[in-house]
Amino acid sequence: MQIAMWSGPRNLSTAMMYSFGNRPDFDVIDEPFYAAYLNKTGIVHPMRDEIIASQQIDPECVINDLLNKKYDGGSHRYQKHMTQHMLKGFDLTWMKKVINVFLIRHPARVIKSFGEKLNNATIEDIGFKQQLNLFNYVSKIGQKPIVIDSFDIRKDPRSALECLCLEVGLEFMSEMLSWPKGGHKSDGVWASHWYGSGHLSEGFSGEELNAGKAYTMGNQLTFSGGGELDNGLSVSLSFVLDQGDAAPSPFDSHSVTISSDTLGSIKFMGEGGSTTANAIDGSAAGDIWDKFDGLTNAMAIGSYGQATGDSNTATAGDNAFLYTSPELMEGLTASLSYAPQASTAEPRASGTGVGLNYTGVEGLTLAYAKADIVNSTKALSGDQTVMEASYAYGPVTASYSKWESDVDTADKDMEVSSFAISYTVSDELSLTYGMEEMDYEGSSTDAEYESVSVSYVTGGMTITAGMHEAENANFGTASNQDIEKWTLGASFAF
Repeated sequence: MQIAMWSGPRNLSTAMMYSFGNRPDFDVIDEPFYAAYLNKTGIVHPMRDEIIASQQIDPECVINDLLNKKYDGGSHRYQKHMTQHMLKGFDLTWMKKVINVFLIRHPARVIKSFGEKLNNATIEDIGFKQQLNLFNYVSKIGQKPIVIDSFDIRKDPRSALECLCLEVGLEFMSEMLSWPKGGHKSDGVWASHWYGSGHLSEGFSGEELNAGKAYTMGNQLTFSGGGELDNGLSVSLSFVLDQGDAAPSPFDSHSVTISSDTLGSIKFMGEGGSTTANAIDGSAAGDIWDKFDGLTNAMAIGSYGQATGDSNTATAGDNAFLYTSPELMEGLTASLSYAPQASTAEPRASGTGVGLNYTGVEGLTLAYAKADIVNSTKALSGDQTVMEASYAYGPVTASYSKWESDVDTADKDMEVSSFAISYTVSDELSLTYGMEEMDYEGSSTDAEYESVSVSYVTGGMTITAGMHEAENANFGTASNQDIEKWTLGASFAF
């Protein structure tokens, strides 16, 4: 008996080879078309030269060996195949002479695992389409394709393997459930790169569990109030209670604002201060990056460089001032900010900021600001510049923003560009598409984000839903930096 097991990469295929290889009546063959595939395509894989030197590169010779070459004396033979190795033009008629089994795994799990071993993988590298083509070919030649899911094998190895043996007409052996550490003598030369976890294993590693959905609820409570004095000045006060705020205070942001029509407004912020730069709140697309901040996907995704330890923004910190002028001319206002000297061991100067905002043309909003970054050290201090423009025409609003930070330390600068377009379908319903790109000086790879969201208002309730994607989220190309996220939210006004 010859069994050809057709699988894509990172799909329990090596464990299945070890399972059959531990039977006394089976020889096993490890990916016999690998060298022919690399030679034909010119694709660069780890250990490419060693692989090509270790195997036949002519597919016809590979087929002849599969069907006719005597191996180590087993009465049966197990062939481990990668579906992507079967290129167009390779003869398939030999498949009539073997029992063809198709090993499948959830695509998301395959992509995540494969990306950790090979950067910039494509759909062709993973073999899903080729597996379907081979399945259809086996059906066409009159065989009944046998399909087994790696999830079922890991959940209950004995039951799954007993069923497989029954399907192929083979007696099950308990030796299939475990094997010695260190791999198999028939491992391909590439095993040192690809089979690390397999060489440490002594059996199937247990059920793959679904992480499920995450639900969160905010834990802040805001108190605010204000009034007008007899002299015409307006005073407002705001306190935020935050369970997660650091000691010694239970308060998060708190501030007092004094304003009048002729003088403008001055805001004193005891904690959670704003500068002219970060007072331009959020990117044009609404800070899509923040929807992925801190996800536990084996990656601590940061915000504006936080992942690399550099949260370099012009945040005023505590006991800071922000002044906003009245209109200087139609639609034009100015703003000034002051951040006190950072209280650190290394003396730092205080910081200032300036900003302009223009709304003098119907539908058009322009904003510009520049402020000092007063960080804990001189090396991480510098300045931040923010520019934003939006234009509304009828039901359509287009927005663009650009954010730059420049600090003294090399390779720590950051640039964030963002674009969004919104369409108001009705008073209740609106749709928005947005994208953001982060360029971090310390990495050659940009982080990219996209989002599509919808908002519906009914009475005092607003329902929001969105689909969000992150690519290279931590400025790298590993598969766990490419993430999709769906969100659903509801807010209530009383």
